[in-house]
Amino acid sequence: MKFNKILLAAVLMLALSLRVWKLGTVPAGFYLDEASIGYDAFSILQTGKDFHGHVLPLFFESFGEWKNPVYIYATVPSIAIFGLNVFATRLPAALFGVLAVFALFLVAKELFDEKLALLASTFLAFSPWALQFSRIAFEAAALPALFLFAFWFFLKGLQDPRSWNISAALFALCMYSYGAARLFIPLFLAALLWIFRAELIVDRKKLMAPIAIFIFLCIPLLLTGLLSPAVLFYRAGAVSILAPGHSLYEFPGNYVQYFSLKFLFIEGDANLRHSPPGYGQFLWFLAPLMIAGIVAGLYSHNKKSKLLFSWLFLFPVAAALTYEGSPHAIRSIAGVGLFELLGAAGAALLFAMTKRLAGMKIAVIAGFLFLLLSCANVWMFTGDYFTKYPAQSAAWFDDGLSDTFEHVKQIQGDYDHIVLSPEIYQAKMYAAFYLGIPPRMVQTGDYGKIVQCSHSSCGLKGRLLLLERVEEPTINDSFFIARDAAGKEAFKLEVALS
Repeated sequence: MKFNKILLAAVLMLALSLRVWKLGTVPAGFYLDEASIGYDAFSILQTGKDFHGHVLPLFFESFGEWKNPVYIYATVPSIAIFGLNVFATRLPAALFGVLAVFALFLVAKELFDEKLALLASTFLAFSPWALQFSRIAFEAAALPALFLFAFWFFLKGLQDPRSWNISAALFALCMYSYGAARLFIPLFLAALLWIFRAELIVDRKKLMAPIAIFIFLCIPLLLTGLLSPAVLFYRAGAVSILAPGHSLYEFPGNYVQYFSLKFLFIEGDANLRHSPPGYGQFLWFLAPLMIAGIVAGLYSHNKKSKLLFSWLFLFPVAAALTYEGSPHAIRSIAGVGLFELLGAAGAALLFAMTKRLAGMKIAVIAGFLFLLLSCANVWMFTGDYFTKYPAQSAAWFDDGLSDTFEHVKQIQGDYDHIVLSPEIYQAKMYAAFYLGIPPRMVQTGDYGKIVQCSHSSCGLKGRLLLLERVEEPTINDSFFIARDAAGKEAFKLEVALS
């Protein structure tokens, strides 16, 4: 219907607005992982190599880990258009976020109908979980959109098997988007094959091509795992419950946390880079709808409900196998979209029950009142997110470094060396990003005047510009102090002569 298309366009425009408005300043600051992703994309754009000097790498060497390629390569055109800055680095996350909203509409339309698809996509547009990772340049930001499109093409393939070829390619691409996907995707595919085994057996000859596509596209991943296992498994091994001092017995306790009210609706992830304080992964108005959606699924016993319950069972598995920061909003990001589908199904069930028990008029009034309460919840969240959250999370994103390096850029010619404090982890990457140091220099380990060390022990001579955290001891009077979004003094510049 034309009206539904207008509504969908409005939902997508709203989702886009929420994701790009103040994108360069909310969250305030810029985390190290974001800076390394942005600079790697800049280096690829300028030289065809990452900042370590690897030519068009499949995986990107970072700080004690290797990053996946999808988000970094998606950032290259953004930086080509907008330059090396925070907005350009975060823009792909925002676009992936909008695509996820559209993809969920398509999935919900296949599973339910167009009206419920609009409802589910609207829920996702406002979701704290989805919004957070649509405004931060983390590699996992690409996974929800890729997975939802792959899921939709699979569902379409039940009518037209040619769609399975695209589905297979997208499922394979998911494997290169984020580490947790390398466990979740095979498990989810196994669930799909089991649930639709009758349909797939009939079209088994048409499955050969998508299976071949998936395997072919995963060959580089398999070879990397065999020849350079540290690339794929170093980070996972470091935080795994199989690491020394931990055990598989931790899995059940970790797993159930992902279904707790505390995680879903009250506090979310304790890491303020992953969740704004005072809010769970979802807004509270969705709770009764989700519960109703689960009840509806339990009573239906059809393949659609089996699909959703398989997804519900599997999304936290990879995250629960780690001990660090549990419950972890990034490692469980495969759950984005699922709860909105359950909420849409629950809304339909509650409206139908109210209509049957109390009549259409009461059902419409109850629905309107619930809509008002939901809008109030959304208004409160979005207001807090764009006004309070930047200050609340400023320290988690090293806010203040941007202003400090901007000042350094203006005066660096007056100094022989710019000395970055060891207390600022991997500060040379921040310097490369904010100062736009040519990638050909960085690839050889040359950061120009930039040095990271304790100035008293570096053995440097001449006029030194020291960049430090405010809480570090001051040698000379600081002539520049940067404040973060909370108004707290964060970083300082001072001069030393040696």
